[in-house]
Amino acid sequence: MILDELNKVFCRVFHAKDLVISLHSDASSLEGWDSLTHVALVSETEKHFKITFSFNEMMQFRNVGDLVNAIEKHLQQ
Repeated sequence: MILDELNKVFCRVFHAKDLVISLHSDASSLEGWDSLTHVALVSETEKHFKITFSFNEMMQFRNVGDLVNAIEKHLQQ
C-alpha cells in the first residue's frame, strides 16, 4: 500500500521511527513540516517510488492524501 511505503519516507525525513501519517496529515498536524522539509519529502518520495513530480504537482500538495494520489497517478503511467 502506498501510504505504508510513504510512511517510511516520512519517518526517514523526520528522523522519527514511530511517526504514523494518515491521508489527512499536513504541515499543520506534523511538527517540523516546513518548506525545507517539504522539499526533502518530495525528493525522498521521488527516489523511493522512482517517479518525478512536475513543479505544478508539487505546488498542489496540501496533505498526504494529495501526495498519495499523485504517486498512484505516476505509478499507473
